[in-house]
Amino acid sequence: MGNTGKQPKRGRPAKREKSSNAKSIKTVKQNARTGGDEIQKKEKVTAYMATFPTRELIIAEAVESLLPQVDKLVIWVNGEMELPQACYHEKVELYWGKDVLGFDIGCAGKFAFAFEWEGYIFTVDDDIVYPADYVEKSIAKIEEYNRECIFSYHGRITKLPITTYRSLKDMVKNCSFQQDVGKDTECHIIGTGVTFFHADTIFPKYDIMEMKHTNVSDIHFAQSMDMRGIRTIVAEHNKGWLKALDTVDGISHHRETDKFHCDLINVHPWRELKN
Repeated sequence: MGNTGKQPKRGRPAKREKSSNAKSIKTVKQNARTGGDEIQKKEKVTAYMATFPTRELIIAEAVESLLPQVDKLVIWVNGEMELPQACYHEKVELYWGKDVLGFDIGCAGKFAFAFEWEGYIFTVDDDIVYPADYVEKSIAKIEEYNRECIFSYHGRITKLPITTYRSLKDMVKNCSFQQDVGKDTECHIIGTGVTFFHADTIFPKYDIMEMKHTNVSDIHFAQSMDMRGIRTIVAEHNKGWLKALDTVDGISHHRETDKFHCDLINVHPWRELKN
């Protein structure tokens, strides 16, 4: 991605007002010896998205599905694009990559402000419609595992070494967000368009500079978690719960990048999965 030597600066924020009505709830159990009831404490929910000029006509639907569920939505804008009115909501913060860093960083823009992560974190895509119970169910899953894992609704277990990234040939198990996944499944690589976790899970804190290349955020993020010994799990879900929007162009699965993806995966010393 290139070494900037410093954290990204803010640029072109739409509004910076913070919501006082947190939608997330962390359940904190009282000391078991007291036999007390559970008490509730609110924690912030923040979603991070990267968008591209080819998504101008569909991003609104994705944004509108998220806004009722989060306290803040941070959108990293690659290139020049005319954003719909939905992106200028009071909960949205907009940052143009070329203003912030001087260049675009593709889907890695979802991680540009990792240094400020706190509470519940959702990395999201501009071409998915998220169901109304998306955040609620995802937080419940985070707490089910005591905040010890990173979760997604999309991922793969792959044969190693891998010879092709774009096909199912070397895929031991494909846990797609568009298909039924009957049980929680630890995967090598997870899709960062449907990833969620609590900020306290990641130690040491995640740094955007761990993404050495643009538009391979799924691989880089999974490798960073693997190096930390943090499990990456695709949570169980039903087909049709998440809706994929029709896109004009993909950004990471072009045929000419297949060998690059494979080489990137094969150089990493993956831990053994615990399924």
